[in-house]
Amino acid sequence: MDKVTVGPCTLEERDGEMVSLTRWWREACAGTGRLVLVGGDAGAGKTVLVEEFGRILGDVRLLRGSSEPLTTPIAFGPLRDMAHSLSPPLRQKLTGPADPVEARHLMLDELRGGAGPTLVVFEDAHWADEATLDLLRFLGRRIEACPAMLVVVYRQDEVGARHPLRVLAGDLAALPVVRRLTVPMLSEAAVARLAEGTDIDPAELYRRTGGNAFFVTQVLGDGRATVPPTVRDAVLARAARLEPGAREALDALACLGTRAAPWLVEAVSGRAADDLDACVDRGLVAADDGAVAFRHELVRVAVMEAIPPGRAAALHRRALAVLGARPPGEVEPARLADHAERADDRAAVLAYAPPRGTTGIHAGGSHGGRGTPPPRTRSVPGQPGRGPGRPPGGTRPAVSSRRRPRRRPARPAGGRRGVAGGRRRPSAGRGAGRAGDHRGAPGPGDPAR
Repeated sequence: MDKVTVGPCTLEERDGEMVSLTRWWREACAGTGRLVLVGGDAGAGKTVLVEEFGRILGDVRLLRGSSEPLTTPIAFGPLRDMAHSLSPPLRQKLTGPADPVEARHLMLDELRGGAGPTLVVFEDAHWADEATLDLLRFLGRRIEACPAMLVVVYRQDEVGARHPLRVLAGDLAALPVVRRLTVPMLSEAAVARLAEGTDIDPAELYRRTGGNAFFVTQVLGDGRATVPPTVRDAVLARAARLEPGAREALDALACLGTRAAPWLVEAVSGRAADDLDACVDRGLVAADDGAVAFRHELVRVAVMEAIPPGRAAALHRRALAVLGARPPGEVEPARLADHAERADDRAAVLAYAPPRGTTGIHAGGSHGGRGTPPPRTRSVPGQPGRGPGRPPGGTRPAVSSRRRPRRRPARPAGGRRGVAGGRRRPSAGRGAGRAGDHRGAPGPGDPAR
């Protein structure tokens, strides 16, 4: 198999995963059952991969069910989804409160006594209820004697160190029937192939999406090169499940930029380290070489645009106060001027804005060092003509009348657009992509870098 189709787009680079699934299925058909843990970040294409695998198998017995993020979980949620395809005894047990012990044994009989090999798919196992997790633990120790393959699909970026599914995976790790499969992000070459025939810059598309298959297909399908509503909704749904303190930490990081030192996020948000850790556990941000960073730029933009304008300005004021108190030369003036403008602090903008004709780069600074743009002269991620933290439809904060807007050069005919706002955006090492990259700033008591 060369390609997997997702909606209007085609995803590549799934041959190796398909080969592995096919091999394990053949082993199950020969009588040696398999339990396959299929992990990957949200949007990596796990569900599409498994669906395509089932389609290729053709006329086989397929049982499929999903867990849901319900406030009051329903026991055996995936089994209830597939109840219409189960034997009458098990189906009857699932019509009301099911006895866990009986349900587990009846499901094992279901896999042992089928007319042919059975493919069972449990989707979204990161939301699985306790009864379903116990069922997986029970079947994992007994499926070897069944002509069946049980595929458990989950978001690995939402399965933190203390997540119940992590405990389950550890309990089953030593079993010979268990197989693991990680669905990776798409490579830059694959993203470029998908972007063929569009006017979106493939390099910028890859930088902004990180090769996330869902993000790539949604941006290409949306065609406007902004953050598609589907991506925004998916991101904000995950953010909404955070506790209030963790959400405040997430908002602070979004205003600071794609990356920042943990101490800085804590200082600007006013929240404890545990709240920032919760963002990592839920997969919205990742720990990266002593810093915390959004997994994808589109995630940051979606979070940032959802921050109420008053709160965004307050966060930028705090960032200005914290960074402005650092030793002279540690933070680039352009970075401080950027926070000042977003906070609508005119005096600070005039104090920190670099002189005309300078780049705003401080060679010895620890907050960027790879080209820091002067405030508001850069392209802004997510929406045309609007900076991070500026309210939708809002007006530009007033600045000195001596700062005249630069005239944008006309885009050459046939040129490609950047992923945000319909214009070519700066590369990853400059401009908006590094807005507020405060990863290197030492915390209080830390040695200067």
